[in-house]
Amino acid sequence: MLKRFRIALFVMLDILIFALAFISAMLLRFEFKLDNQLQQTYEEAIMIVAIMSLSMVLLKIYKSLWIYTSINELMRIFVAIGVPSFILFIVNSFLPTRQVPQSVIIMMFILSYMGVGGSRVLYRILRMRKSYIFAKNKCLKNVLIIGAGDAGRMLLNEIRMNNSLSYKIVGFLDDNKNKFGRNINGIKIVGESKDVVEITKKHSVDLIIFAIPSMDPKEQREILNLCSETKVEVKTLPPISNWMTDASALTQMKEVDIADLLGREQVELDKQGVNDYLRDKVVLVTGGGGSIGSELVRQLVAYDTKKVVVVDIYENTTYELEREISHLATQVDPSTTDIEVYISSVRDYAQMEKLFKKIKPDIIFHAAAHKHVPLMERTPQEAIKNNIFGTFNVAKLAKKYEAERFILISTDKAVRPTNVMGATKRFAEMIIQAHGNEQNCKTKFSCVRFGNVLGSNGSVIPLFKEQIKKGGPVTVTDANIIRYFMTIPEAASLVIQAGLYANQGEIFVLDMGEPVKIINLAEKIIRLSGYTPYEEIKIEFLGLRPGEKMYEELLVDKVDQQKTPCKKIFIEERESHSMANILSYIEELSEIIQNDEHIDYKEILKKHVDTYLPEGLKNIKLGKGADYAQRTKRQN
Repeated sequence: MLKRFRIALFVMLDILIFALAFISAMLLRFEFKLDNQLQQTYEEAIMIVAIMSLSMVLLKIYKSLWIYTSINELMRIFVAIGVPSFILFIVNSFLPTRQVPQSVIIMMFILSYMGVGGSRVLYRILRMRKSYIFAKNKCLKNVLIIGAGDAGRMLLNEIRMNNSLSYKIVGFLDDNKNKFGRNINGIKIVGESKDVVEITKKHSVDLIIFAIPSMDPKEQREILNLCSETKVEVKTLPPISNWMTDASALTQMKEVDIADLLGREQVELDKQGVNDYLRDKVVLVTGGGGSIGSELVRQLVAYDTKKVVVVDIYENTTYELEREISHLATQVDPSTTDIEVYISSVRDYAQMEKLFKKIKPDIIFHAAAHKHVPLMERTPQEAIKNNIFGTFNVAKLAKKYEAERFILISTDKAVRPTNVMGATKRFAEMIIQAHGNEQNCKTKFSCVRFGNVLGSNGSVIPLFKEQIKKGGPVTVTDANIIRYFMTIPEAASLVIQAGLYANQGEIFVLDMGEPVKIINLAEKIIRLSGYTPYEEIKIEFLGLRPGEKMYEELLVDKVDQQKTPCKKIFIEERESHSMANILSYIEELSEIIQNDEHIDYKEILKKHVDTYLPEGLKNIKLGKGADYAQRTKRQN
């Protein structure tokens, strides 16, 4: 109601401005001696004012927010007033008897623009003054903005307009030396990004906002790593292309994603090749409600697939995913691929076969798995049921119903596994390779193996952030433990890309880059949250959990492994596994679990997965990942 009243008030104000502009133009034209001229032209005056007002409505001038009046807004007002003025001028020149002189139309245009535009600028000045007075009475938070470009200026203006914020901008940092010492709306550019630590101390900065969303990831990583040394809170703006529609810069701000600190290169995909192999296909994603599975679904619906089918045993995340994709289809992109969601377990062969008969999938991404290492150490039989039997069921049905491709999502923990989860995933790889080795198999079976993904369910990053919000302590297993990381979107896109290269029985290995020390990760997240590690937020070392490695194996040996057209995807040397042996192993495991015998499941797994070492890495030669960690330990 208030909004409508305000718009009506603005419309009436503009009508008054147009009327006064006409009268003023007439007074100027006739040197303040109107006599009967004004009375003779009152009908034309009403018509001109009405046309001007209609033009303002048609160009949606009244839907703009006056508090954000800018050059663009003034240009729109110029067009809204200038176009009808030009048309009136042309029409008036052809009239045989002119009631309104041409000079009056020109002067009215100038006066109207000055009045309407000036009223907007005056309103903004008054609001800014009000915000300033309001802010003076509040406890202010000193803010430093890195980036004096468009995003930084937009952010500054919105902060000044927002009365609810207690922000005081103390300066800008920018690496363009031509800007040094200059002001942006009264705020000085006080230095370069490399000066962030010094400037933060000098101005008692409480919050740093990184506002260069277009910067190269590597350069951005360097600046954010410097910011992490300041021990103040840091927020960033995402690339403008990723901004939500009609949202302001303030609403786009987010906490620093740890992926920003890793500075991973943008993945270059063969989108045309991927689209060709997915076009008009029914794609099944098992475990589609999980971290990797849900991201696979999000990316798959962007291609020309016929249908994407999601299967998961956990209904909550799966339901949220269905709502998200449905909203995308109805609100954003009506051409989005159809999506069907089913709650079911890959353990249930009969139920899965009913689904296969119904949907007849062409391509299967098998992401359903138990992945939590300590939990699977305590309940190995559940890991066997889900990771081994579940994979066997879906692979068997893929072959039976002649799916074109089957891609298993595997893990680095399957490389010389030291835990039940890794051993069962290695067994799952053996199942896929055995299917791929069978003659006359129409389905192309392959695996994709990669390490940790940032922000996935149950991963270390969300745990750290949750612990920091509670005031600590942040828990780390060991000061020297290292891991390989990539982002969830990056992992999912490479999995889809690997499906393009699938031929038969390959294990595709993703290049994870350099390993990261978990303790360094924890310290950076604490600093970027505005706290001091070990002082304001304690860090506790718990020791390795059951089945956990100190050092992950280096996944990619770029010399020995086969290359693919994508520089981040390699193929591991192929191993030979017979289906006869796999069937024998499956039968044995099934009998043991059905009889619920009190046996050591780890011993059974060791029997069938010869690289499985439950006792850890002490009896084997350290891999290259461990060598790297040992060097790092010595250097530190």
